[in-house]
Amino acid sequence: MHRVCRAADTSDRHIAPGATTNFSITLLAVLAGACGAPLSEHTPTTAANPVSSPAAASGSAVATPRTVEGQVLDPAGEPLVGALVSACGRFDPQLPDPGHDVFSDAQGRFRFVELPPGRYGVTATSEQAAGVYSGVVVVPSADGQPQRVILRSGAPGITLQGTVRDDQGAPLAGARVLAAAFSENEGETYVTQADAQGRYLLHLPPSQRYMLAANAGARPRAWLQVDPISQVVDFRLDPLTAIHPL
Repeated sequence: MHRVCRAADTSDRHIAPGATTNFSITLLAVLAGACGAPLSEHTPTTAANPVSSPAAASGSAVATPRTVEGQVLDPAGEPLVGALVSACGRFDPQLPDPGHDVFSDAQGRFRFVELPPGRYGVTATSEQAAGVYSGVVVVPSADGQPQRVILRSGAPGITLQGTVRDDQGAPLAGARVLAAAFSENEGETYVTQADAQGRYLLHLPPSQRYMLAANAGARPRAWLQVDPISQVVDFRLDPLTAIHPL
């Protein structure tokens, strides 16, 4: 299956009555727990400033009660290098989402040093294994200590892949692509970045549908619902429409 989604599209965006997703609880919950401002130690992960190296994962700052750290393992239990680890709250496709993302280092380790207070689901994605969800962490920690998370990936399930391009067809390198699961798991949102050719790839658990979204810089986000089958979804992101004074 091959689909193309633009920010101006309205098809496939409406959730059926009674459907459950991890981002459609209440607007208040979204505002309180959305993937918030960039990490204080790391550069914001955007099309202009993608996280560029696994070496940035561990960091050198002193751990605090707002630190979440851990390790990503492959299905055999070995360290998974270069996995993209994300800390996300409840996702709403219409709200800004700078995100908290960092790559695992050569030992599979990662560290978020100063997450803003809130509830976060922690996920990891890699081209070598299926995305994995660890559950929710609450920041700051109740005991004042850093929180440690182990994420062990499974065998690839379904694959969502495609390209992210602008309205002229040029690739949007570093565009952030998110797959928010239709599940009861809070913050179960898997994230990847488009490469220099605008291509992205996500290996995901096959047990639920996803809201697939793409954003790059100030361009309006595009999104659509996808069934849990391997498919190609291409995104075209239009420029931000200028607002002219009356």
